[in-house]
Amino acid sequence: MNFIEEIAKLRLDIETPEDRTRFVKAKKVKKEKKVKKEKKVKKEKPENDRRGTYIRTPEMKKHLSMSMKKAWSRPDVREKYLNHLRLYMRTPEVREHFSMAHKGLVWWNDGVTETKAKECPEGMKRGRLPREHKKGLVWWTNGDKETTSKDCPGEGWYRGRK
Repeated sequence: MNFIEEIAKLRLDIETPEDRTRFVKAKKVKKEKKVKKEKKVKKEKPENDRRGTYIRTPEMKKHLSMSMKKAWSRPDVREKYLNHLRLYMRTPEVREHFSMAHKGLVWWNDGVTETKAKECPEGMKRGRLPREHKKGLVWWTNGDKETTSKDCPGEGWYRGRK
């Protein structure tokens, strides 16, 4: 119910100038309250805040296992999953073709790029480039930037993403 309906309900007479100003002031106050509600300041997370990280506890694992068993017992779920697998299963002829296409290929690199070839391309040596391992990295943010690292990148950084 809006303010005008409230006035009509109370049968107030707003014909006098005083009543009109009171009506306008009340409307302004209502708008200001609405603006205050809309402005919410984002609070900074403390460094040890783990919200937003998914941890599988033994209870959660058991629950997921039970729900999957329950879903798998339904024939429609099982059939849908198996049909999906059948789309991507390779026939023996296709597997033989892929096997022959990749036979004899070796990895070569020049320190920047890597490629697979049977013969050594000019200026390359055998092997692959070293990979950066992602295990153990966590997300850190300072409100503007976000990055992954094992340890806190500096002062003012906390765990999580924007």
